[in-house]
Amino acid sequence: MSEEKTLWLSTRPDTISLGWDAKIPRVASYALFEDKEKKDRFWVINTHFDHQGLVARFESAKLLVKLTKELSQKVPVILMGDFNARPTENSIQVLKEVFFDTREYSLTKAYSGPDTWNGFQFDSLPDGQIDYIFIYDPASKMRVYKHATLMDHYNHKYPSDHFPVMIQTGFFVANSKKTGYW
Repeated sequence: MSEEKTLWLSTRPDTISLGWDAKIPRVASYALFEDKEKKDRFWVINTHFDHQGLVARFESAKLLVKLTKELSQKVPVILMGDFNARPTENSIQVLKEVFFDTREYSLTKAYSGPDTWNGFQFDSLPDGQIDYIFIYDPASKMRVYKHATLMDHYNHKYPSDHFPVMIQTGFFVANSKKTGYW
Protein backbone atom coordinates (compact mmCIF):
# COMPACT_ATOMS: atom_id res chain seq x y z
CA MET A 1 0.00 0.00 0.00
CA SER A 2 1.51 3.28 -1.01
CA GLU A 3 -0.49 6.43 -0.63
CA GLU A 4 1.53 9.54 0.04
CA LYS A 5 1.70 13.16 -1.04
CA THR A 6 3.21 16.53 -0.20
CA LEU A 7 1.13 19.68 -0.39
CA TRP A 8 2.15 23.30 -0.15
CA LEU A 9 0.61 25.34 2.65
CA SER A 10 -0.87 27.98 0.37
CA THR A 11 -3.92 28.77 -1.75
CA ARG A 12 -2.31 26.54 -4.44
CA PRO A 13 -1.44 23.38 -2.48
CA ASP A 14 -0.57 21.30 -5.57
CA THR A 15 2.05 23.80 -6.78
CA ILE A 16 5.31 24.96 -5.23
CA SER A 17 4.06 28.21 -3.73
CA LEU A 18 4.30 30.71 -0.89
CA GLY A 19 1.23 30.89 1.33
CA TRP A 20 -0.56 34.02 2.52
CA ASP A 21 1.86 36.15 4.62
CA ALA A 22 4.46 33.37 5.02
CA LYS A 23 8.12 34.30 4.82
CA ILE A 24 9.19 31.02 3.21
CA PRO A 25 7.34 28.20 1.43
CA ARG A 26 6.00 25.53 3.82
CA VAL A 27 4.65 22.04 3.26
CA ALA A 28 2.74 19.17 4.80
CA SER A 29 3.62 15.62 3.79
CA TYR A 30 1.29 12.73 4.48
CA ALA A 31 1.08 8.98 4.02
CA LEU A 32 -1.24 6.10 4.81
CA PHE A 33 0.20 3.37 7.05
CA GLU A 34 -1.06 -0.09 7.94
CA ASP A 35 -0.25 -2.34 10.88
CA LYS A 36 0.97 -5.54 9.22
CA GLU A 37 -0.52 -7.85 11.84
CA LYS A 38 -3.87 -6.29 12.65
CA LYS A 39 -4.41 -4.43 9.38
CA ASP A 40 -5.38 -1.23 11.24
CA ARG A 41 -4.77 1.77 9.01
CA PHE A 42 -3.88 5.34 9.94
CA TRP A 43 -2.72 8.50 8.23
CA VAL A 44 0.32 10.47 9.36
CA ILE A 45 0.71 14.13 8.41
CA ASN A 46 3.97 15.92 9.18
CA THR A 47 4.18 19.67 8.77
CA HIS A 48 6.14 22.83 9.53
CA PHE A 49 4.12 26.05 9.78
CA ASP A 50 5.61 29.44 8.98
CA HIS A 51 7.59 31.11 11.75
CA GLN A 52 6.34 34.66 11.12
CA GLY A 53 3.09 34.66 9.18
CA LEU A 54 0.08 34.68 11.53
CA VAL A 55 -2.34 34.46 8.61
CA ALA A 56 -0.26 31.67 7.07
CA ARG A 57 -0.41 29.62 10.29
CA PHE A 58 -4.16 30.17 10.65
CA GLU A 59 -4.90 29.29 7.01
CA SER A 60 -2.50 26.32 7.14
CA ALA A 61 -4.42 24.95 10.12
CA LYS A 62 -7.70 25.30 8.21
CA LEU A 63 -6.15 23.61 5.18
CA LEU A 64 -5.00 20.64 7.27
CA VAL A 65 -8.42 20.32 8.91
CA LYS A 66 -9.96 20.18 5.44
CA LEU A 67 -7.38 17.62 4.29
CA THR A 68 -8.01 15.48 7.37
CA LYS A 69 -11.74 15.39 6.73
CA GLU A 70 -11.06 14.36 3.12
CA LEU A 71 -8.57 11.63 4.10
CA SER A 72 -10.29 10.19 7.11
CA GLN A 73 -13.18 7.83 6.66
CA LYS A 74 -13.11 6.13 10.05
CA VAL A 75 -9.32 6.02 9.73
CA PRO A 76 -7.37 7.93 12.41
CA VAL A 77 -5.07 10.78 11.45
CA ILE A 78 -1.92 11.68 13.37
CA LEU A 79 -0.84 15.26 12.73
CA MET A 80 2.56 16.32 14.00
CA GLY A 81 5.23 18.90 13.50
CA ASP A 82 6.56 22.33 14.25
CA PHE A 83 3.50 24.57 14.29
CA ASN A 84 5.41 27.68 15.39
CA ALA A 85 2.42 28.61 17.53
CA ARG A 86 1.66 28.66 21.24
CA PRO A 87 -1.36 26.74 22.57
CA THR A 88 -3.48 29.91 22.80
CA GLU A 89 -2.92 31.03 19.20
CA ASN A 90 -5.76 30.85 16.68
CA SER A 91 -4.06 28.25 14.48
CA ILE A 92 -3.78 25.80 17.38
CA GLN A 93 -7.36 26.51 18.46
CA VAL A 94 -8.58 25.72 14.92
CA LEU A 95 -6.77 22.38 15.08
CA LYS A 96 -8.13 21.59 18.55
CA GLU A 97 -11.69 21.96 17.23
CA VAL A 98 -11.11 18.74 15.26
CA PHE A 99 -8.01 17.06 16.70
CA PHE A 100 -7.10 16.23 20.25
CA ASP A 101 -3.71 17.23 21.64
CA THR A 102 -1.97 14.02 22.70
CA ARG A 103 -0.28 15.81 25.60
CA GLU A 104 -3.70 16.56 27.11
CA TYR A 105 -5.24 13.14 26.36
CA SER A 106 -2.44 10.79 27.32
CA LEU A 107 -3.59 8.08 29.71
CA THR A 108 -0.47 8.73 31.79
CA LYS A 109 0.88 12.08 32.89
CA ALA A 110 3.06 13.68 30.23
CA TYR A 111 6.78 13.20 30.76
CA SER A 112 8.59 16.53 31.05
CA GLY A 113 7.16 19.99 30.59
CA PRO A 114 5.27 21.30 27.57
CA ASP A 115 8.06 23.58 26.31
CA THR A 116 9.56 22.31 23.07
CA TRP A 117 11.66 25.22 21.77
CA ASN A 118 15.11 25.77 23.25
CA GLY A 119 16.85 27.90 20.59
CA PHE A 120 20.09 26.00 21.36
CA GLN A 121 20.27 27.99 24.61
CA PHE A 122 21.33 25.39 27.16
CA ASP A 123 21.69 27.92 29.99
CA SER A 124 18.19 29.38 29.50
CA LEU A 125 14.79 27.90 30.19
CA PRO A 126 12.97 26.48 27.15
CA ASP A 127 10.64 29.05 25.61
CA GLY A 128 7.20 27.64 24.98
CA GLN A 129 5.35 24.85 23.28
CA ILE A 130 5.35 25.09 19.48
CA ASP A 131 5.69 21.40 18.54
CA TYR A 132 2.68 19.10 18.85
CA ILE A 133 1.24 15.72 18.05
CA PHE A 134 -2.49 15.74 17.41
CA ILE A 135 -4.87 12.87 16.66
CA TYR A 136 -8.18 12.84 14.81
CA ASP A 137 -10.01 9.57 15.42
CA PRO A 138 -13.63 9.46 14.27
CA ALA A 139 -14.06 5.81 15.36
CA SER A 140 -12.46 6.40 18.80
CA LYS A 141 -10.21 3.34 18.45
CA MET A 142 -6.88 4.95 19.20
CA ARG A 143 -5.41 5.42 22.67
CA VAL A 144 -2.45 7.53 23.72
CA TYR A 145 -0.61 5.72 26.48
CA LYS A 146 2.38 8.03 26.88
CA HIS A 147 3.43 11.51 25.79
CA ALA A 148 6.93 12.87 26.28
CA THR A 149 9.05 15.89 25.45
CA LEU A 150 12.63 14.63 25.38
CA MET A 151 15.09 17.18 26.73
CA ASP A 152 18.29 15.19 26.28
CA HIS A 153 21.60 16.91 25.69
CA TYR A 154 25.22 15.99 25.18
CA ASN A 155 28.01 17.94 26.81
CA HIS A 156 25.59 20.83 27.54
CA LYS A 157 24.53 21.09 23.89
CA TYR A 158 21.19 20.25 22.34
CA PRO A 159 21.10 18.35 19.04
CA SER A 160 18.35 20.66 17.76
CA ASP A 161 16.70 23.98 18.57
CA HIS A 162 13.55 21.93 19.30
CA PHE A 163 13.03 19.07 21.72
CA PRO A 164 11.58 15.91 20.19
CA VAL A 165 8.00 15.08 21.10
CA MET A 166 6.95 11.44 21.13
CA ILE A 167 3.92 9.37 21.95
CA GLN A 168 3.21 5.72 22.58
CA THR A 169 -0.13 4.84 21.11
CA GLY A 170 -2.13 1.90 19.86
CA PHE A 171 -5.52 0.71 18.81
CA PHE A 172 -8.09 -0.22 21.42
CA VAL A 173 -9.56 -3.66 20.94
CA ALA A 174 -13.04 -3.95 22.46
CA ASN A 175 -13.49 -6.66 25.10
CA SER A 176 -9.78 -7.46 25.09
CA LYS A 177 -6.74 -6.57 27.13
CA LYS A 178 -4.56 -6.74 24.04
CA THR A 179 -3.45 -3.47 22.47
CA GLY A 180 -1.23 -2.78 19.53
CA TYR A 181 1.67 -0.37 19.44
CA TRP A 182 3.42 1.11 16.47
